[in-house]
Amino acid sequence: MNKLCLTLFLLGSAGLCNAELIRNGSFEAVGPDKLPQHWLFTAKGSERAQPNITLTTVSDAGAPAGGTVVRFTHPAAGVNDVYGSLIQLVRPEAGRRYRLNFYMKGKNINQLLLIFGARWAERWVVPTAGLSETGWKLFSHEITIDPQDLDPNGDYQVRFNIEGYAEWGMFDGVSFVPTGGTVAPGRRSAAPQLEIRPLPAAGDSDLFAADLILSGLDREAGWTLPVEITDAAGKLYRYGLKELNAVRNGETLTVNAILPLEIAAGEYAVKLPGIGSAKFTRQPSRAPREIAEQKERLARARARFAALEPELAKYPRSRYLAVYANVIPQQIELQEKDLNRRFGSAPERDYYLNRGRIAIPEIETALDDLAALLRSGKPLPGNWKLASGEVEYRDGFPVAEMIDEQGNRQRRYVMFGGYGHFEQAIRDMPLFDRIGGNVVQFEIGPWSVYPQPGRQRELEPDFTYYHDYIEAGLKRAQENNQKVALLLATHYVPEWFKKAHPETDAGHLFVPLDILHPATRSFHRQFIRDIVGKLAKSPYRGALHSIVLSNEPTYGQCTLDRSFSRAEFEKHLKRRYGSVAGFNRAAGTRFGDFRELADAGYGSPAVKHEFIRFKREALAGWHSFMASEVRRLLPGVPLQAKLMIHQVYAERELEMGLDPERFAAFSDLNGNDNGDGTWLDPSLGTALQYSLKPVSVANTENHYISDGSQIPVEPQSIYTSLFQQYMHGASTLVGWVWADNAFNGAPWLDGCIQRRPLDIIAHSRAILDANRLSAEIVAFNRVPPEAALIYSPTSLTLNRNRHTKAVYDAWRTLSATGRKLGFISEKQLAARKFGKLRVIVAPEVRNLKRDALAGLHEFVRRGGTVLTAGENFHGDEFGRPAEVKFRTVPANSRETLRAELARRIPLPVEVSAPAPADSLDIVQVRTVTLPDGRILVNLVNFDRSARRVKLDIPGGGSAVDLISGEPVPREFSLAWKTPMLIEIR
Repeated sequence: MNKLCLTLFLLGSAGLCNAELIRNGSFEAVGPDKLPQHWLFTAKGSERAQPNITLTTVSDAGAPAGGTVVRFTHPAAGVNDVYGSLIQLVRPEAGRRYRLNFYMKGKNINQLLLIFGARWAERWVVPTAGLSETGWKLFSHEITIDPQDLDPNGDYQVRFNIEGYAEWGMFDGVSFVPTGGTVAPGRRSAAPQLEIRPLPAAGDSDLFAADLILSGLDREAGWTLPVEITDAAGKLYRYGLKELNAVRNGETLTVNAILPLEIAAGEYAVKLPGIGSAKFTRQPSRAPREIAEQKERLARARARFAALEPELAKYPRSRYLAVYANVIPQQIELQEKDLNRRFGSAPERDYYLNRGRIAIPEIETALDDLAALLRSGKPLPGNWKLASGEVEYRDGFPVAEMIDEQGNRQRRYVMFGGYGHFEQAIRDMPLFDRIGGNVVQFEIGPWSVYPQPGRQRELEPDFTYYHDYIEAGLKRAQENNQKVALLLATHYVPEWFKKAHPETDAGHLFVPLDILHPATRSFHRQFIRDIVGKLAKSPYRGALHSIVLSNEPTYGQCTLDRSFSRAEFEKHLKRRYGSVAGFNRAAGTRFGDFRELADAGYGSPAVKHEFIRFKREALAGWHSFMASEVRRLLPGVPLQAKLMIHQVYAERELEMGLDPERFAAFSDLNGNDNGDGTWLDPSLGTALQYSLKPVSVANTENHYISDGSQIPVEPQSIYTSLFQQYMHGASTLVGWVWADNAFNGAPWLDGCIQRRPLDIIAHSRAILDANRLSAEIVAFNRVPPEAALIYSPTSLTLNRNRHTKAVYDAWRTLSATGRKLGFISEKQLAARKFGKLRVIVAPEVRNLKRDALAGLHEFVRRGGTVLTAGENFHGDEFGRPAEVKFRTVPANSRETLRAELARRIPLPVEVSAPAPADSLDIVQVRTVTLPDGRILVNLVNFDRSARRVKLDIPGGGSAVDLISGEPVPREFSLAWKTPMLIEIR
């Protein structure tokens, strides 16, 4: 019995495992738990958070399939691997094509995913844009059943995955029908008979949706049923329903027909030649009216902006106002371009209309904000802008020549911020310069350099793309005060090379060639020499911000089941230990030979630890090789790699081979590719990297908007994403993604920031504020933390699930205490590099390297405190028992952990806020004292409700928020995602 069926059996729903096609799709049958019968609802949590998704049945008088519907909510947005699933198993025929139909309505539903089959190989992102809160919408998706997607029982999974934020939504009328029709016993008749049953709730959509019930026919399998529709204006439309099932006289064939219906309003006729016909009424489409309304709103917006231009002209130097002055007309122009297109279909029209549903209200709000700024008469803060020129690094942060609004020049810290990653970003660099941006990312990969095998030698470069795209982009950057974080997209391997060298195949999107194979190293060496050699001679090389060595690198394809990986692991063991006997002496094992060792696999803690270490060394070593090649040709240009830092503490990502400390060894910047669904990953990941090597972090793929998002994204989320990453040690942030996508374009480009005016403005303001306050931000980051969590690759290997949960819980808990947190690694512990730490927190560090454990002993001997949350220090890296010879302080509850830390690290200023109901929704507070005696407090509220905050300033001190410039009272209301950087004087 498969795992899902077993779960259902234990839940008392074993009948589901013998499912036919969808049962109880109308949700009328309800169990005592208020869940629909024949369905399973599950909620998936992760190491970051537990799910708070709700799903139940409710009554709805206008429901299309009865009076009962499913209602769901998902109040937490974008937490990785936290979702709810509504599941049913069906019994389709392999190789046949089916259609899933369902109805939905709701408000602010983002990232609803339909998943099909046992492998989850077929997925459909449901286009939730434009959903009504009152009217139901029909959704339909076709799929052919792959035999591999049937489980051993012949069951096929249909799963509604509620992945992202959903204020509320409702499902009804789920059906899963063969597109070839359903045959059932009927009556014989002398002539063909037809009954048409229109599907409910489709009358106002651009579809003809109906069940066609046919009888009195004799047809062989595979026949085509012609359908003719004549609209009210007499225009004829012809369709064909193909590959229908065989039917005999005496049977009925029910065919579910979903046809595009872009016809004139009024009465129309549906005819099946030789079978029958019927008449229906086409309601007027709402779309033409909406197009006219959007055009009218844009015209008003253009007029409003023109009326404000004389006032704007009075502030020619203000960069804050320049953001509005450039973004508003640019966004009006983009939306007008959309509405003036010739739409080829109703879905295409609706695609562009939905962009307007997001952008136009934001344009109107931006105009309101601009008018308010101009009316207020309040002076706006001055700003600094990057001038094209040399960038140096001081204390791990970039320093460059900057220009203030009066034209004065000064070398000072610069915070880089901008967009990527494709042609549109290159074209719009002049706009970026005007709105505060100063860095872009674009890329070049091997398939652009070696589009085909060479004639004289295998790898003969074609530099056409380099000159047309890279060289031209660098020139454009230099002319527009932008720096370029150039990605060497090493994963873009040409297909011809993979076919010519199947022995290198690693079968992974971002590491398609096995990094340990000699041919892989030779291939990438030549690529680097060709491209970096050209860059070294470029007259525009000064525009380079950095070279990014790879995109989202992992080595998960390296497993003990692969013969190549197994052989390379054996080489690793010989290099490190000399022999299996040497490994036995080091690890306390008793393997007779390598085969026995490898066969033991993860059943042996020692082998598991060593194999994961081998993978981490291999992945970092491959990047170190590339770094040395780049440095030889292009010395002085900073190097980094786009490490997915959020995967380091992801439960299921053990196999990826990620170790940021090993990457830091060859990097000039701590590079990453990070998400920002919650505050957790950016704050923890950025602080981790900065702790492992005190050079600033470059997140050159800042995912602050979910790919394909079809609902508005609050601008304060964008602002907070940038500003708080700067406050945790970042100096470079490149937003994913600036792309003017088109209908039927890449779905992961839909919903991006390029069509979100308020988000662009927030993005720009964050960069401007960070550059105005760059000295304070760098000073804040350079103050060493007094408390740190242990970064333990050993526990991440041998105790991963419990350890990752405990790390996130400790980070959440302690981030609200006012103490600045960091990390200390096993390597740093072993080297006795304790910095200014007074407290080290061990969150479920059950396994720790022996030399790191000795380092903790020395830390305690010098007067430090080790707080333990959960079970700690049971074993070493090889799974052998560990002996703890130093005193630890148990802190097994959140309250105790907070109290013990507060007792040992007093603060110069206490900041208090009510505890949240959800531990994700904290007020994060961090306080530092600068060398000159000033106190800085960084705080931000991650609860959607405003929180009362009390500031206990000693003596007669005063406080000012450096971001707004406003004085801060001792008690105030802190809004959601509104960062503050308070200076106590």
